[in-house]
Amino acid sequence: MGIQVPSKTSREKNMDDRIEKKLDRNTLAEHFENLARQIREGTFSSDQGTWTVTDEIDAKIRYREKKGRFEAKMRLRWPTIGDYDEDARKAVDDWKDSFKAVKKRMNASFKKAIRAVKEQELPEPVDFEEFYESARAFLGFYDPDLDENQKEFLDHLESLEQAVENRQINVVEHEIRDLRNCMRKCHREFR
Repeated sequence: MGIQVPSKTSREKNMDDRIEKKLDRNTLAEHFENLARQIREGTFSSDQGTWTVTDEIDAKIRYREKKGRFEAKMRLRWPTIGDYDEDARKAVDDWKDSFKAVKKRMNASFKKAIRAVKEQELPEPVDFEEFYESARAFLGFYDPDLDENQKEFLDHLESLEQAVENRQINVVEHEIRDLRNCMRKCHREFR
């Protein structure tokens, strides 16, 4: 669905190694020790390839204990474009340009829908169709395995389409508010 971000070479794919299973304490510690060692050395390797680790890393780390259960979340980000060959860099730049164009169209048509609802009117069909199509295209820029926020966005988008079709202004207003919240949440996460 949609445009895929090119990999750094034609033979390597974008990295998406995930661990979702129960691990014993020592295995988990070894995993984190390996990650720490690679970060310190400045090179991260996996089955997918090898990337340079930049000196500065965007990190989001959260620990909490609630109702007898401990939870930790960690997200690390650093740019890998420096490891791409020239053709792959150009493909990424082209992708970013088209991504920005779709996002701009989506935001412009969404603002029109918001204005209409503020005046207690339904969005113009052409404006709504442009928003709907650009929003679906926007989702196409992401991994085909939609995350929870993207699934929630898609659910609200489909509910909005149905509410516009059924001319339910109160439901339209509600769904636009929920879509705005999803968009803000997504923007915070992917900044």
